[in-house]
Amino acid sequence: MRIPFLTTRSVALTLALLLAGPLAATAAAQRADLEFTPFAGAYVPTANFEDLGGDIGNETSAAIGARLTFWGGGRIGFEGTFAFAPSDIDNPPGGTLDVDAQVITGNASLLLGLLPAGQTSALFLRLGGAVIARGGDAFDNVDGKTDFGGVVGLGLRIPLGPRFGIRIDAEDYLYNAKFDDDGESSFQNDLMFTVGLAIPLSAGDDE
Repeated sequence: MRIPFLTTRSVALTLALLLAGPLAATAAAQRADLEFTPFAGAYVPTANFEDLGGDIGNETSAAIGARLTFWGGGRIGFEGTFAFAPSDIDNPPGGTLDVDAQVITGNASLLLGLLPAGQTSALFLRLGGAVIARGGDAFDNVDGKTDFGGVVGLGLRIPLGPRFGIRIDAEDYLYNAKFDDDGESSFQNDLMFTVGLAIPLSAGDDE
């Protein structure tokens, strides 16, 4: 079942606007924290590319990357994420021969806290924009390898000592893939599950 990207983007934007106002009103007056989080995990594509014909799609693979997070007062944060997945393509469809391919994802997201301020751990919702780019031998003669879409997800930050933390995140990249101008567009939702170490670059104190 296909879901128009415009509808997905509109729903995500509406949710962000509805939630950001009440959460911003509860923000405490404090300096923001800046964190860097290298991570590793799994990239799990859930749909094939109708534009390329047959049952052709990226495979589930490992993923590595990093996040840069700006934690504001109260329950709001902003984050930029970059990830790389060496996700090969099956060729021929259903065969045993893997063709080299890679997927690079990036997103800029608003983090909306779901737990009351002052909790030790942080559970948050992610809403943002994303870019998905493909490369490798499998895509050498293919146009339209970069797509834009949205990302939604949930994250958990668990304290590890007084400053460091463990980040556990689940993200869903939502977009339409279309490689040729006259080809058929196919809706994609690529899942990313990661665990990382949150390293503080600056610490915020209550005023």
